Amino acid sequence: MKDYWAIKLPYRCHYSIYLEDGTYCGETFYDVDINTGVASLDIKLSPAINYLMADGMENIFTQTWSGNGIMINLDKKIGFIEVKR
Repeated sequence: MKDYWAIKLPYRCHYSIYLEDGTYCGETFYDVDINTGVASLDIKLSPAINYLMADGMENIFTQTWSGNGIMINLDKKIGFIEVKR
């Protein structure tokens, strides 16, 4: 393991995300393998997107840096369109 990794416990964590009124809107999870220095992140936003659309929201966007092709492709897979960089 490289000494620049400053990983603290917990190495794995799951969060449910709720609005102030208690409405469930998504979840996130991360897992860090300290032996390989690889981290995985999972964000489930479908409930949040559905909630916003049902509430009349017409424009929903995500944001990433232009070099993050994986995220750009993921956004396209779930229906987002690229409008500017």
